[in-house]
This record gives sequence, structure tokens and C-alpha cells, in this order.
Amino acid sequence: MRKVFVFTLAIAIALSGVWAGGASEAAPVDPSAWPSKPVNIVVTSSAGGDGDYFMRTLSVPLEEELGVPVVITNLAGGNGTIGMDELMNKEPDGYTFYVNNTCALAANQLTGLADYDWSVSDPVAVFAKHSGEMLWVRSDSPYNTVEELIEASKADPGKFTIGVSLGGSVYVASLMLQNAGAELSIVDANDGAERIIALLGGQVDCCIAGYGIGKEYIESGALRPLCTLMANRSAALPDVPTADESGAPGLIINNLFVILAPKGTNPEIIEKFNAAICKVVNENESYRESVYQYSGQEAYALSVDDTIAALEETKNQFMAYSDLV
Repeated sequence: MRKVFVFTLAIAIALSGVWAGGASEAAPVDPSAWPSKPVNIVVTSSAGGDGDYFMRTLSVPLEEELGVPVVITNLAGGNGTIGMDELMNKEPDGYTFYVNNTCALAANQLTGLADYDWSVSDPVAVFAKHSGEMLWVRSDSPYNTVEELIEASKADPGKFTIGVSLGGSVYVASLMLQNAGAELSIVDANDGAERIIALLGGQVDCCIAGYGIGKEYIESGALRPLCTLMANRSAALPDVPTADESGAPGLIINNLFVILAPKGTNPEIIEKFNAAICKVVNENESYRESVYQYSGQEAYALSVDDTIAALEETKNQFMAYSDLV
């Protein structure tokens, strides 16, 4: 009986060592065998927005390229900070990645929503251009240009409301608009899809949101864009001027969507994933057509090094506006 007890105790001690080791440290992933199971991608914004659309659209041909399922989930809130909080606490297992955008990451740092920048992660790839933030009004609005809206707001300061996500890139854009002379009341209306809903429902008088989210309301006659915040006019709406052309000089938001990995992810896995993304974006004609039909933008992806450069460039652009915050 004593021998059985000793033997059982020895097995229990040995197994406890295995369990303890497994709990404290994940087994390293062999880059040459990656991927060998589903890849999980967490979109740090709500369903229905540009980032969600581009990632879900990309995931279909990406599954074919990788040979494993690509599972998309959403973890929205705090202009992407809730998702980034999870990223920073996630083991770098090579199978969990996060979607954010270059302007949100920079704006969150600028406005104090976050006390970190993009470097808390390992960037994988810029995989799409934003469809272009636009300044929207309802079709029954008496204002047809940015200049008219600015002048009306000056005549009655604080009466007119603009829907943004507080602390985010569109919030910074609204501050730039104020710097150009507008006197609008800034209202937190969450993500782009929700801002459009708030505008349609009359909760705000104007809002900033992406072309891809609002284009169906142009077609239905419910909304009208006064300008695009991109540096150049949208190919989809060539008659809509830029903010820079419309009385708000310097108001330029060129936003890129980016896939990030938890810090410490194997660099070989990151390069393999980037190569797969770039191949789909550059060579899959069905995907490229879907992107253009949705956003009026050409499909777009960057190497790892160019992605890091884009993140740093955007951060520097936004931090230059620290005096407005």
C-alpha cells in the first residue's frame, strides 16, 4: 500500500511541474510550421466601420492564402484602447492579432486617452487605406460648404453640434476645425457608424465619419458631405473639395488600417503574415475590386518596415497639434 502511495505521489508531483510550467510560459511557436491552426484577429472598433469591413473582406482570400481559418471578432470601446489593453496583456503566441488605425493610435496618445504609442505592439502590416473621413450634414441642412458652416457657427457660438469620438482622430480633426474659426459644440457620438446614426436622428448637426459608412446615405439622399479630410479629393467623389480647399487649412487626416501583434511575437511569423497579406492585397483582383467599390480607394498594403515608418510619421503629425489639446 505504501509503495502505491509513493508512486502516486511521485506522478502527482511530476505532473504538477508540467502544469506549472505550462501555465507560466507558453510553448514557443515554430515559425516554419506557422500557421498550423486558426488565426484570430480582433478588430478594436465596432462592426460596420471601415476597419471591420476591410478586415472581414480581406479575411476570405487570406484564409485561402494561409490555409487555415481566419476568425474575426470585435472588441470596441475607448477609441480602440480597450482592444489595445488586451493586446498589451496577451501572450505573443503568433495566432492572435489586432486591427487598429494609425490616426487612432496617434490621437489617443495626443489627447491622453492612452499613455503609450504604437510601439507597445509589434506591427505586422498596414493593409488598407481609410475610405476618407468626411464632414457630413443632413440633406436638409442650409449649409452647402465648410465656409458657410463656419460662418453660421461664429454667428451663434456653441449652438451647432458636431459628432466625434472623444479623444480620437476625428476629435483632433474637430479641434483643427475650431482652429480654423468654427465655434461648434463637440459631442461624443462614438464610432463612425454610430456618428452617422446620430446625425440621421438629429442628435448632432454635423459629424465626421468615413465615406464608406456614409455613401449609402448620399445615394438615398439623406446626407451630404461638405468636404473630405484627405489630402486629395476622393476618386469616388471628385466634386467634393478637401477641407484644406474649403476654409480649414491644414485639416488633413490620411488614415491607414494596421494589423498589430502582441509585443515579442516571433519576427519570422510577422514577416510571413505580412507577405501573405501583401500578396492578397496586390494580386487578388476580386478583393481589389471589392475595396474600390466600397471606398473609392485602391487596395493598399505596406511591408513591415514601411508600416512602422507610417505609424511613426502619423504620430509625429498629431503630436505637432499638442497646443490644441
